[in-house]
Amino acid sequence: MYFKDLKSGYTVYIFDRDNVDVKQGKVVSVSLPHFDNTKYSSAKMVVDVTINIDEHNRTYTLKEDTDTGYTESQVISIDRNSIVREVEMAKA
Repeated sequence: MYFKDLKSGYTVYIFDRDNVDVKQGKVVSVSLPHFDNTKYSSAKMVVDVTINIDEHNRTYTLKEDTDTGYTESQVISIDRNSIVREVEMAKA
């Protein structure tokens, strides 16, 4: 499963690398794939995923055909095992 396949209510895992903290969030909505060609990224297809974390909605723009995405300080994944690996690497 990829980010483009998510539906409302699906669980997503968020690892905050700064605080070494893992949280679960629920998908609120996922946009249709669209082209992202900003000056900060290479041309790619992305989706905007809105996730409810601790009663707050946050929207992330993530590559449509991946199951793990990265921001400056967070790792967002559909796969719990990917988050576990990221936490283990942070501890090392």
